[in-house]
Amino acid sequence: MKLKSIELKNYKAHKHFIANFDGENKHIQGNKGSGKTSIMDAFKWLMTGAMVDDPMPVDENGKIIDHQTVMVRAEFMDGTSLKIESSQKWSKDVLKSNHTATYYTNDTPCILKEYQNFLDDKFGTLEQRKIMVDPSFFAYGDGLAVTSGVRKTATQRRREIVISVAGAENLEKEIAEKDAQAKQAKHAITTLKKEIKEVEAGVNSLEFAKIDTKDIKINEIEESIAVLSAEKSEVEKQMNNLENSDNASVALQQEVNKALMALSDAQTKYSEDYAVKMEKAREPYNEYLKRKSILEDKFNNAKNESLKYEQSQELFKKEIANLEQERLDLLEQYNVENQQVYVPNSTTCPTCQQALPISQLESAEATFNKHKSDKLELIVKKGEEIADKIKDVKEKLDIPYRGDDHNVYSKELEVLVEPKIEDIPKFENTVEYATLSKAVKDAREALEKKSNDSTLDIYKRKIEDIDSKIKEANDLLKPFSTNEHLDNQIKQKSQELQELFDKLDEQQDIIDGVNEFMRETIASLEASLEEKFDGIKFQMFTTTLDGEINDTCITYAKTNNGYIPWESLSGGQKRSATIKLANAFAKAWNVKVPLFIDDTQIYVEDEIDALMQLIRITEVPNAQLEIK
Repeated sequence: MKLKSIELKNYKAHKHFIANFDGENKHIQGNKGSGKTSIMDAFKWLMTGAMVDDPMPVDENGKIIDHQTVMVRAEFMDGTSLKIESSQKWSKDVLKSNHTATYYTNDTPCILKEYQNFLDDKFGTLEQRKIMVDPSFFAYGDGLAVTSGVRKTATQRRREIVISVAGAENLEKEIAEKDAQAKQAKHAITTLKKEIKEVEAGVNSLEFAKIDTKDIKINEIEESIAVLSAEKSEVEKQMNNLENSDNASVALQQEVNKALMALSDAQTKYSEDYAVKMEKAREPYNEYLKRKSILEDKFNNAKNESLKYEQSQELFKKEIANLEQERLDLLEQYNVENQQVYVPNSTTCPTCQQALPISQLESAEATFNKHKSDKLELIVKKGEEIADKIKDVKEKLDIPYRGDDHNVYSKELEVLVEPKIEDIPKFENTVEYATLSKAVKDAREALEKKSNDSTLDIYKRKIEDIDSKIKEANDLLKPFSTNEHLDNQIKQKSQELQELFDKLDEQQDIIDGVNEFMRETIASLEASLEEKFDGIKFQMFTTTLDGEINDTCITYAKTNNGYIPWESLSGGQKRSATIKLANAFAKAWNVKVPLFIDDTQIYVEDEIDALMQLIRITEVPNAQLEIK
């Protein structure tokens, strides 16, 4: 679509100016401040419906001239025309607003929505028009952050546009799926590392519970026990051979031996179970820590969600208040306009002083009423649009909060009691020890009462001495039994630990696979983009120091010094890159919109697509504004 002309009335410094382009590449030149850029700004206004800046006419001192109607009109070679009129809004000699716009397509008045629909059909979407009129808007325009009512960053939208041009619309979905796999794997790794840490802590606890046996010579102790046992057997044999020994004494001695054995067995078992009991005693405390961490996370998440909901409600309320004010302003405007009554300027001919024909007077009044009716209709349509907006926002305001109540988790935290770790007493301080020790004491006292032979007493004392030495030796061997039990537990936990490490490797393999997919995807995408964009390159991904790949969209342009980021380009390099972007987008979207290039000092016609129209703007000192 090539531009035939642009007409400006009361637009900034232009009282009335017509720029004729006749569908050809043209050159707008003139002195600084002559209004060259204003022509481009006016075209952008027509193509987007949005003002670049204040279009109101100004005097030689730059002060706005009141009570003027601004008009911009563009005519294209196929006969299509666009027009916007804007005037100030006054009420009782008080300026309410600098701009109340009326829109025209092919000289037919319409509302803004109809105007935008017409532009969409003729010149592509609003976003496409903004980019084609000024492609630098794509390179670093924050306006790309809002698309189709969905809030996105400028980088996110820029990526979507570039990927669509490359014909890889499904790529983002594939990347999202791979990213979800990676996030799931990373979450699993975090959980596994936590489990590994807990198991390792358990292993360390068991290792800590083991008794140091490096200074204990087990072979010497076992040999000593064997010698003592043999000696005891010999003494017992001699004692049994005593003529004055009777069955009662033997029975009492057996009771003593039995009590001693029971005490020894109980002590051995207690030592073996000590480590297990200590670990179990810590379980309530460990569970307490886990529960506290979960509740704190839920509390923080719920509190954040509640705060976000309250903030959104406040924004909705403010939006409704602003819309209600707009509706009141429109109502006031309607009432003022509706009260307007036709008053003829004169009923006589100013030349001959004869009365004007009634048909002429009636025609003037009909024109006045038609204009009044059109204004009232336009105000009503705007009021309906505002009412719809108020309804939509109120529906959002009425949506109740459906998140968790953080106070619930706060109360759970308040009542959560830190358990005390049970103190496992020493065996000598247990009831079992007291009971078994008393049994040994009672058996010995009964045996002493029965024994009245001095020789037998000697044998008994000797046996007791041997038993004491054997017990001391066995006590030295108890750590080996305890450590063996602990080693078995450590072995089980080590096996569990290895299984966790194997699962960790599996999840890491998933992440490595995703990273390999991303590397291949990056190479393929960037190669495709180089084909679509001549002299323009895009960096679509960045890699962190730890190898994580993140989305981005950085624009580079080819220069004599290689590819340089857009922000680092000179003015001339940016203008050349702008044309290359326009060519690429025009081919991809089949959208042909005249391209304005400001401050152009170089010849660029040979770079533009033959189907497009290039309008250059150049400052020429001491020259009048002209179109060449």
